[in-house]
Amino acid sequence: MSKNEILRKKLGGNSIIKVGGAFDAMSAKLVENSGFDAVWAGSFAISATHALPDASILTMTEFFDVASNMSSTCEIPIIADCDTGYGGPSNVRHMVRKYENAGISSICIEDKTFPKQNSLLENGKNDLLSEKEFVAKILAAKEARNNKNFIIIARVEALISGAGMKEAIKRANAYEHAGADAILIHSKQKTPDEIFEFTDSWKGSVPIVVVPTT
Repeated sequence: MSKNEILRKKLGGNSIIKVGGAFDAMSAKLVENSGFDAVWAGSFAISATHALPDASILTMTEFFDVASNMSSTCEIPIIADCDTGYGGPSNVRHMVRKYENAGISSICIEDKTFPKQNSLLENGKNDLLSEKEFVAKILAAKEARNNKNFIIIARVEALISGAGMKEAIKRANAYEHAGADAILIHSKQKTPDEIFEFTDSWKGSVPIVVVPTT
């Protein structure tokens, strides 16, 4: 069974799967050896290794090189945090082909405008892309992948931006309908109540991914 198939099967199961963050091949190997189900190649951590903020400063190639090294080193799946997709639908198509060909199992893109700011900044500017524009990115990603088991995760930032729960649910529905394989929901509240409200209210059928900072 390929790494893509393993991740697809685990996401489709009834158990919680645990994904550990890493910033290079060595830390990814530590994640693997610690028993996690997959590695999260996080843009925050990778940016930090360059002494840079998580603000769309590094290029796709710089992020890709790290995730590719992780993939060639680890036996468990790699999920690449690809921020806003490095541009519009054409950029997303190019990105998906490149990441898939490198053996990376999944990409996650978020519905904020470029350049992004880190979601956890106290007074950060977190403007959302229109729902229609982000759906176009999901459709482009689906069109570009060769393997149906290459997983596309759509990250909903409505709670981070202050757009509210109704907007988060509305967007999650639209992204699932567009073909996202999983929905990532994020909150910067100090309690998990907002996340619990989302999971209780959203009636989608694809897996939900939650960031531990929530």
